[in-house]
Amino acid sequence: MNYYNELPVFQLLAKHYVITERLSLGMSGWWRSICLKYARLKPGDKVLDLMCGDGRVWPQIRKYIGEKGKVVGLDYCQEMLLNLPEKDRHLAVCQPFHKNDFSDASMDSVVSMFGMKTLSTMEKKQLMGEINRVLKPGGHFALIELQMPKNIIMRSLVKLQIKFFGLIASVFCPDKKASLNHLNDYMVHFAKTNHTIFYSPTTITTQIRTAFGGLLLIVYGRKL
Repeated sequence: MNYYNELPVFQLLAKHYVITERLSLGMSGWWRSICLKYARLKPGDKVLDLMCGDGRVWPQIRKYIGEKGKVVGLDYCQEMLLNLPEKDRHLAVCQPFHKNDFSDASMDSVVSMFGMKTLSTMEKKQLMGEINRVLKPGGHFALIELQMPKNIIMRSLVKLQIKFFGLIASVFCPDKKASLNHLNDYMVHFAKTNHTIFYSPTTITTQIRTAFGGLLLIVYGRKL
């Protein structure tokens, strides 16, 4: 996998991102709220949302950081960023996450949701390096991602759900079916990730846990 090679997939996905949300049967919003709890947001924080997509989690972030806080985003897919509410588009930049203009030690918190599964091993290391660079000392980060569960029953249910939505997509939204197939491949690939990659920066403490029968991986910690 390589994030930048997958750009055409995200450009296509941006056209029907709402349908993608339906695939989780309403769970994706809950998963995002779990991520924010691990990020330990507080009033006045400046938060960076890496691979932010359409900023779907920003309303939840703003409930934590209040009017004095600020959320900014970064995504490599311009089509995704165009799905942001017009009032928020100036807060997001279209840049590679490993080559961005954010200053060192400028963020109180960094979050990233559902973007890790497309990353190569090297890109995962770059992601952790950037989180380490932009976080202030004492700042927290939280990342979540879907992976194919190892439990055979849970894995079968997930595959069945993807197949079911694929059948619906083939009838009502044919160009959506391809991205569902990609989702299955991404989740299988990410389940094979060597999690020690996330521990690489020596100035970050990192913890990892799973939820929902191994479907959800949570990577979180703080900068020393």
